[in-house]
Amino acid sequence: MAGYVGCWLYSKQLDSSSALSFLTAKIRRGVRHSQHLTFIVWCPHLGPLQIIPFRKAHVESGAGGTMRVMPTGDFEVEAGEDITFTVLRKIPPCKASFDCQGWQRCNPDNSTNATTRIKVCAPTSNSGAQSSCTITVDFRNDTSGTFNPNDSYSITISASKGGSFTDTFTPPPVLNGQTYTFTVE
Repeated sequence: MAGYVGCWLYSKQLDSSSALSFLTAKIRRGVRHSQHLTFIVWCPHLGPLQIIPFRKAHVESGAGGTMRVMPTGDFEVEAGEDITFTVLRKIPPCKASFDCQGWQRCNPDNSTNATTRIKVCAPTSNSGAQSSCTITVDFRNDTSGTFNPNDSYSITISASKGGSFTDTFTPPPVLNGQTYTFTVE
């Protein structure tokens, strides 16, 4: 369609806000435990033949939980609930790092074993307050930057009052990560 600025989701043409609404509705409705959701959105106005993965997410028991994924990809949480960040590396050692800002409190990160790091934070009690946590993963095996292409990191974000979300990273690049933003409802 000439002059159309929008996106394609599967084989259905949608404008950008309709695509986000559709994806958000799928996530909000909740899915059965361990069901994987993968959405590929293609937006021609963002570049020639560019395919954009919306989120490759494993959403556990979205129904009944208080933590929700918003259309922007940010999270909405309740005041007073603990948010646990668990990073699991397939091939040890786990070299993940956390940079968490704007939280009421964050415990020091904890290495439970050679493949796992955990950090627990609590948002402030102010409605509308935002906090973030940037989690960086490192696939480098040595100073020259070699890596195992079969390696992966899995980041699970879970809320003490319910709801969890998992992101997975594979190399390349050898340094990767994501900033996760949380807003208190």
